[in-house]
Amino acid sequence: MSMCIFDGHDLGELFTVGNPEVRFLSSNVVSEQVPGRDGAVITGRTWGTGEASFSLLAKGDWRERRDAFSQLGMWLSVDEPKPLYIGDERYHMAIPTGELKSDIGAMSGTVRVTFMLDGPAYGPTRTVTIPSGGSVTFDVGGTAATRPTIATERAYRDASSLVWGVRLDEGDYLHVLTGSSSYRSVSLDCDARTCIVNSQVSLPTVDSDWFSLAPGTHTVRMDKGTGAATLTYTERWL
Repeated sequence: MSMCIFDGHDLGELFTVGNPEVRFLSSNVVSEQVPGRDGAVITGRTWGTGEASFSLLAKGDWRERRDAFSQLGMWLSVDEPKPLYIGDERYHMAIPTGELKSDIGAMSGTVRVTFMLDGPAYGPTRTVTIPSGGSVTFDVGGTAATRPTIATERAYRDASSLVWGVRLDEGDYLHVLTGSSSYRSVSLDCDARTCIVNSQVSLPTVDSDWFSLAPGTHTVRMDKGTGAATLTYTERWL
């Protein structure tokens, strides 16, 4: 395999990496039983976790191989998902799972590692600017939906509604009560579903919706207040 990097560590430096077996997605169907009706009503679907597994053949003599496995153990000792690149520039957020069973002999030393993947792969991160009081149209790449962040240092609320915010494709919107007629910093993370106003945790208005950007063309308009903002998203790939 051409490239295998986990948490910034190139496994190819110490090992020959075998071809991976990747179960990159699992589909979780949500259904409900209805009394008196055969089958079930399908109410939704979410993507579950995936899995990547491959063999590592340690390089060098038996001492170097033994040290390589010790180094591997340290690299894999993480308590939260880290980026895993397998073969190209896209990556998964992954965490090791299961056991490591090594074969360290006089002529060889192999181990098979397995990672749990958090869902679709991540591609490049893109940034667009939403003009103060204006709109921006942009294309989202990838093959799966992504959730953006929106941030500004100079949010100035609308005089009548007392909120600052943006609208996606003339539908869903994210509005924030800034609490002041002065400029405020605002950060909205649609993936983590967090709202920060002037370094304080806050909430969008109750009728707001967190944005999800499907692949394709979108327009985001600053429909309340002024203050140029930056919208950032990372492409997602099935």
